[in-house]
Amino acid sequence: MRKIYSERRDFFIEHFNKLLSDHFTLQVPEAGLNIVAWLKREEDFPMMRRITIDIGVRPSTLSFFCNRAKLKPAFVFGFAAWTPAQIRESLVKLASALTDTGRNPSNETRKSDH
Repeated sequence: MRKIYSERRDFFIEHFNKLLSDHFTLQVPEAGLNIVAWLKREEDFPMMRRITIDIGVRPSTLSFFCNRAKLKPAFVFGFAAWTPAQIRESLVKLASALTDTGRNPSNETRKSDH
């Protein structure tokens, strides 16, 4: 099992960084079955949360695990239960949704830029 989890972890990290490094910074632990992805732009958190819900890619928010601590916005991604194909599909789906949102002039991020 350790080998499977290790392979999935490495696969997740590689593909996440390839597809989503413009939006997130991964905090990669030495061990464990989850990885924290810190948003590079805190103001993107509401949009990012909405997109993950809309497309069915549902990482937990880091704040879910904190009672009193006020942390910067981040998501916790699990990878152990998913095959490499499922991991790739979910990451591509998220990256595509973020790209589509960036092209949509009616999205909230663009509105706030004017």
